[in-house]
Amino acid sequence: RLIEALDKSAEEPRTTRPAPDSSPDQALIQLAAAGYRIRSVRDLVLDARHNRWWLPLELQAEYQLTRTQVASGEGGHRFDALVRHLIADAVEQQRKAQQKIEPKAGWVHRHQILSATLDRRLAGMIVRKPSRIAQQRLLPAGPLASFGLWRTARQLMKD
Repeated sequence: RLIEALDKSAEEPRTTRPAPDSSPDQALIQLAAAGYRIRSVRDLVLDARHNRWWLPLELQAEYQLTRTQVASGEGGHRFDALVRHLIADAVEQQRKAQQKIEPKAGWVHRHQILSATLDRRLAGMIVRKPSRIAQQRLLPAGPLASFGLWRTARQLMKD
């Protein structure tokens, strides 16, 4: 009987698993990771002041920055360029992940999409003036953030 069962299972077509990048869950994971990267850039100076330095050596060399320069606020235009580069990468990752999410799945995962809306607003605030993250901790709050959330939620309801 065991041999017959093995023969039958060998004859049945095997199902292949979807590629990891095509899964809707993978898109949601990428969306959350992009938001985490945006918030990590926001806290870059704060982390540098507390001896938490996660910046790869390649980027430090490319932008000629050290942890002590960032912690003391001496980065200048090099720091601004680094922050804009990191934010641009995260926003691009977020955009690609959001394109992979189907509209019907968007309503089911609306909490994550709305969180991504706030992260995108935070990214815009940081890119406009990167030196602000050395002086204060930026938060995506206020009436414009509320309006953006309402608009996103309304769009998700329509889809």
